[in-house]
Amino acid sequence: MLKKVWIKGFRNLKEVTLTLDSDQSLFFLGENNQGKTNFLESIFFLGHGLSPIEDNISNLVHFEESEAYLGADFVRQEVTNRLYFKITKDGKRVGFINNKSLKVFKSIRSLLNIDFISADIIRLFQDYPDQRRVVLDRFCSVFFSEYQAILRKYEKVIKQKNMWQQTLRLKNM
Repeated sequence: MLKKVWIKGFRNLKEVTLTLDSDQSLFFLGENNQGKTNFLESIFFLGHGLSPIEDNISNLVHFEESEAYLGADFVRQEVTNRLYFKITKDGKRVGFINNKSLKVFKSIRSLLNIDFISADIIRLFQDYPDQRRVVLDRFCSVFFSEYQAILRKYEKVIKQKNMWQQTLRLKNM
């Protein structure tokens, strides 16, 4: 569970610190272009090491800054942890958890379960099924530990099947 979040130089957020209480619900209200979505995007970044919106990491740094910083204190299995990211204008990112360098950003997901849902989620049900599968596979992987391994095996079998079908088609020509 997140306990504290701090952000500096991320998108249009100059500097924000928020202390969270597990007994309270939070609602973010405000005019357009005030940073509500950017704040939620930064929290997602903390949980994944990437943005759910922007592929180019350098675009996440505030235009007046050379670096952005994101951090969070969170509790997992009654142990308090500190997560920290530095993002640079040239698209580099480094992460630390409890002062140890993160080698694989995917490892954060098992510690901190964060997802991002916006008004754009409606597209998930209107656009192509491939996009829907990616989101649903990611969701299932978080909640079912064996799902990721099974999915990889399935994808390997499908790839083999497709290669055999293509080979058979070429032979029949």
